[in-house]
Amino acid sequence: MRSIFLLPVLLVGSFAPAAAAQGCVISGVTTLDFGQGCGFGSPPQMKIGYDAGSCALEVDITAFGCCNYFPAGHILTLGQELRAPVSLPSPPFMAGCLQLISMRERTAEQPGLSSRYGVPQSPSLIGRTIDFQAAVRWFDTISFISDYGVTQGVHVTFY
Repeated sequence: MRSIFLLPVLLVGSFAPAAAAQGCVISGVTTLDFGQGCGFGSPPQMKIGYDAGSCALEVDITAFGCCNYFPAGHILTLGQELRAPVSLPSPPFMAGCLQLISMRERTAEQPGLSSRYGVPQSPSLIGRTIDFQAAVRWFDTISFISDYGVTQGVHVTFY
């Protein structure tokens, strides 16, 4: 399982592998999408869930791929929703891509479109909302060039 370390401004603790024997203080999450992504063919969609058995966030992204152009990886960003989205530079991002959250922390690029992250089991996290957005990398097997798109934003509230 991968780890996410957040700035203390967001949480007390860090996203890290949790001890399964002790159980999870966090019992679940609620999510609410905001904004719109951009990408190849159609915007990629991100779903975030919580596995209480392993105390982990589960991130799954759906993205279109075709022919010689396929989604190859993703980078998850954490922060807070921006009052006004910011245009991302093209290239490397596809035209019209917007940054929807302030980037407080990000993961290294993960292969594929799914990942899992341990959640700190701190009671101070209960009731907190953190916003997520992912950058998706498409790879062109003919030109050997990568392009990036982004998902919608997702508000995640822990309970």
